[in-house]
Amino acid sequence: PVIIKALTETPDQKASIITALGNSTQGCQLLIHLVDTEQIAATDISLPIAQRIAHIASKNPTAQSINQQAEAKKKTNINAAMERIPSLEQVAESNSGNAIVGQSLFAGMCLSCHVVGDQGAGVGPALDGSSERDTEHLLTAILNPDAAAESAYVLFRTIESSGLITEGLKARQDDRGTSVAHQGGMVTYIPKRTIRQQQHVGSTSFMPTGLIDSMPDETIAHLLAYIKTLK
Repeated sequence: PVIIKALTETPDQKASIITALGNSTQGCQLLIHLVDTEQIAATDISLPIAQRIAHIASKNPTAQSINQQAEAKKKTNINAAMERIPSLEQVAESNSGNAIVGQSLFAGMCLSCHVVGDQGAGVGPALDGSSERDTEHLLTAILNPDAAAESAYVLFRTIESSGLITEGLKARQDDRGTSVAHQGGMVTYIPKRTIRQQQHVGSTSFMPTGLIDSMPDETIAHLLAYIKTLK
């Protein structure tokens, strides 16, 4: 009742409430109920949370429907983004991008995960030498990271006995527990005794999709101009 009241009285907070609920198995079960009772729509639920719901309630038709709709939306968005590659290649080849502007974009978007030289969080792979990659492969890696995700950078999920769900990059795992790294460099340590389940999430990349989907061509040209300077 409290959640339903919050959703009704503060609709602008709906996304935040759904995100908070998606961080536990109990919350995911409640989201299924909210969809079943039409308090929220399946399309209100983001793909990462939809994937958790489908995993937790693998035999629940509503849970699977929520995930299928989220996956279909992601596929549509990726296809639309990939269709931009030829025109973005032309913009990049025209040398209209400003590498100085691109450096600021890169610092804000990429260094919270990647590393270049001695800068960056160092969670994701180093991007030194990116100038050697052709534009098509660079754009594909950004627009559809799942397609080129190396096994070491596949999303990792732990579910604790309490129901708490943690996702990120598996940084370390030993007899005592598992360390999961997040964008920005923060690391969460989960003691083994509290872990109920842990596994990689299919072939889903730790790097999120949609990072540059809404950017105009000119802005992407600036970003590519800087990436092309990385030796």
